[in-house]
Amino acid sequence: MNELGEWVKQVRTQNKITQRELAEKLGMKKPQQIANIERGVATFPARYVKRFCQATGQQISELVNMITQQYRRQLAERIERSE
Repeated sequence: MNELGEWVKQVRTQNKITQRELAEKLGMKKPQQIANIERGVATFPARYVKRFCQATGQQISELVNMITQQYRRQLAERIERSE
């Protein structure tokens, strides 16, 4: 499950922002970066956290919490696979 990506998409759509518009607001070179985050193919780069929150009205702590939860799940899965 990709809760972070789903949350990013939900926040973006609630704000009526396209992937291209959000990428521009964040200073990303390609809107594909947003699509990859939403699909769970890419992680959320730390350098865009503050800009994302400013563009969408979200609290930084909420996004950081979502990123941390995703990392914990991924780490737990890796540890489990290595046993």
